Amino acid sequence: MAKRKKANSKKKASDSPPEPPPTNSSYERHRERSAGRQAEQSRAGRDIGELPPIENPKRREAAGGDFKLFCQTYAPHVFCLAWADPHDQAAERGEAVVRRGGLFALAMPRGWGKTSLCMWAVLFAVLYGLRRFPVYVGAAGDEARLRLEEIKVELETNDLLLADFPEVCFPIRALEGIVQRGKGQTCQGKRTHIGWKGRRIVLPTIAGSPASGAVIESRGITGAIRGMRHTTPDGQVLRPDLAVVDDPQDDESAESPSQVAKRLRTINGSILGLAGPTRRIAAFLPCTVIQPGDLADQVLNRQLNPHWNGQRTQALSKLPSDDKLWAEYAEVRAAGYREGDDGAAGNAFYLEHREKLELGAEVVWPANVKEGDVAALQSLMNLKIDDERSFWAEQQQQPMSLEQASEDKLDADAIAAKIIGVKRDVAPNELTRLVSFIDPSSKLLWWIVCAFGDGFAGHVMAYGAWPDQGLPYFTKSDAKKTLARAKPGAGRPAQVLHALENLSEQLLAREWQNESGQPLRIEKCLVDANWGEATTLIYQFCRQSPHASILTPSHGRYLGPGDAPIGDWKKQPGDRIGHHWRERPSKNHAKRFVTYDTNRWKTAVADGLRVPRGDVGGITLYQASRERHRLVIDHLLSESPVPVESKGTQLTIWKQPPNKDNDLLDGLVGCCVGASMLGIEAVGHKPAPKKKSRRRRGVSYL
Repeated sequence: MAKRKKANSKKKASDSPPEPPPTNSSYERHRERSAGRQAEQSRAGRDIGELPPIENPKRREAAGGDFKLFCQTYAPHVFCLAWADPHDQAAERGEAVVRRGGLFALAMPRGWGKTSLCMWAVLFAVLYGLRRFPVYVGAAGDEARLRLEEIKVELETNDLLLADFPEVCFPIRALEGIVQRGKGQTCQGKRTHIGWKGRRIVLPTIAGSPASGAVIESRGITGAIRGMRHTTPDGQVLRPDLAVVDDPQDDESAESPSQVAKRLRTINGSILGLAGPTRRIAAFLPCTVIQPGDLADQVLNRQLNPHWNGQRTQALSKLPSDDKLWAEYAEVRAAGYREGDDGAAGNAFYLEHREKLELGAEVVWPANVKEGDVAALQSLMNLKIDDERSFWAEQQQQPMSLEQASEDKLDADAIAAKIIGVKRDVAPNELTRLVSFIDPSSKLLWWIVCAFGDGFAGHVMAYGAWPDQGLPYFTKSDAKKTLARAKPGAGRPAQVLHALENLSEQLLAREWQNESGQPLRIEKCLVDANWGEATTLIYQFCRQSPHASILTPSHGRYLGPGDAPIGDWKKQPGDRIGHHWRERPSKNHAKRFVTYDTNRWKTAVADGLRVPRGDVGGITLYQASRERHRLVIDHLLSESPVPVESKGTQLTIWKQPPNKDNDLLDGLVGCCVGASMLGIEAVGHKPAPKKKSRRRRGVSYL
């Protein structure tokens, strides 16, 4: 009984709830102390402590007043050769852009350090607080990121920059390559807000630092450009104030007029507008001319783009004069390489004949001697010997020089010189016969109207595309207004017919005029019928149109030196033969058509464009700026002449590179053919002689 009571008493005692421990128990105090130590350790781990002092304030201050000195002081590993005059000029103008704004396009030979100059200009701008948001734009996003990575490497590893710019470089080194540390990094208790991402870096926010919170970003020119901005910790919104558009084209884009035009629009629109609607951005454009008329060639042209202040630098201001001796050097050098001497024979020949080989030459950068060569001139001439095209484009910035051997080659300057003071849609008084040409394509109808007169003088009165694009420059590939959009829901034949009807009414139903105000009308309009499935449709249109008497389907034929000229073709009933053209009735379409020799007529057009203004037989363009005529100039230069010979016959054939529009060239050729069909003759051209029929004489027998 006593045991049972004892057990019950124990049970009651155990059932009662335990009393709570006091709030100031030793365990609680231990936990608080542990949390405090951990927080302190975390803060200490994130805090980089006191910044080192500037090692040489005088050196830093002196470099801040002279960009060239800045490069030589903090990047001797990059700018290790003696500078040439073009480097000095580029550094001076680059510094002016950083300080005062403006644009600067710089073309230098490859390997001359133009990209390095621009990269260090970015560092100069942010380290001294001259610019707060530079943007690096490359031909592709990967290339731009590479430039940003080079900047990162300099800020992380350059000991001279660390010594004189500790407020920038010390926090960056404290990351030790671990990007995540930047989120919580502090300096004496204050967050640095440093950013070290793939395509954007944010320099540390440090009180009193000129570079505090500056941003450097990279983008590709074909990617998203618009809308870049950055908000600082104090709520300030930064927009780009310096753009470096580094070699914005590659070999492929340089060959495509549509890509050239698109990238130029991106540069002049999106990139130069990054600073906002009212602010002026500063911009560098280091570039290399790859071929005539490419993006670099246009930006550097001070007539076309004077706002870019382009500077071209040639490696050789004058070439050596003894071509025969250089040819001998090339043979000796090549023979040596075939024997495996690694250029020793060429070097020996150069040293032996150095004075004569260097006669007449002027080398712009004598210090730029390629490893293994004797002199800078030898290095450059080796490039010319190995790849002359690259030499002229990349070292001389004059790719047109290779084309000067062809007498049929035109250039933009020659065509621009043919612009005269007669307004668009108006014919010069002495040219009274009007001709037009329509060139259909899958997206557009190209058209051109010309006036002609005695001696086959011609004048381009107007040109364009239907539907009208509303732009002075465009290409077929980037056209926004198309035949399909002009008649949505219709099939291709209905779209083409709708376009032809509208354009022909626009051109043929109206009155044109000459300078004196006298009315003129188009007398002949050729329509290109070499268009596959639409050929029958074009014949039908030309036959049934209210302007059927003016419209003629046309077929341009490529005839090489081995082909019989059109004048030698077998004559058929109804043929009318002219200068490299033949008009005849169609057996299948109940409409007369004309066939003409495209090679010979393109050569004739080139001849007319080369004729100086005022001389007989020249072709001129209506009054407008060269930029407004860039569309027709590009079309007229889209094909290259190639002299050929076969079986004693010499002929110039014309080749069209891929991705180039030539429709207005075809149009001008067609207009010239139409003028010839109207009976207008060029000087020296005579109509085909008519064969006299032989009359049989009767024989009299006496």
